[in-house]
Amino acid sequence: KLKSLNKLVMETDEAKEITKLYSALMGSLTEYERASVDEWCKEIESTSEEKLKQSLLIRDSRKSLPFIKVNFDPLLLRLLREVKYFLQLGIHVPDSAFKVYKRAESFRKQVGNLDIIASMYNGLLSTL
Repeated sequence: KLKSLNKLVMETDEAKEITKLYSALMGSLTEYERASVDEWCKEIESTSEEKLKQSLLIRDSRKSLPFIKVNFDPLLLRLLREVKYFLQLGIHVPDSAFKVYKRAESFRKQVGNLDIIASMYNGLLSTL
């Protein structure tokens, strides 16, 4: 928007100072974004495959009967959301995170089906 202003306005000392400040701020924001994304990439590389190896159904230890519950890690849900938004913003994501993201629809269906199965199993168990 600054560049679209009248040329006479842009030649003033105040406009030159604002342009310098704008450029410095944009540089700082770009550097912060790059550092944040790099940190995110390092964190994701180590956790994504590890979380996928966990058992999807576990016993609910809070109950007296051996109920089961779905154990899909919330960090994986967060990873899927973050990859989706990073891709929409045009930010590069690691290959491992992208591979997990490509299977997001399959995960959603499987977790939904497992929720139904666990609910039915727990319902049957509680009526016995």
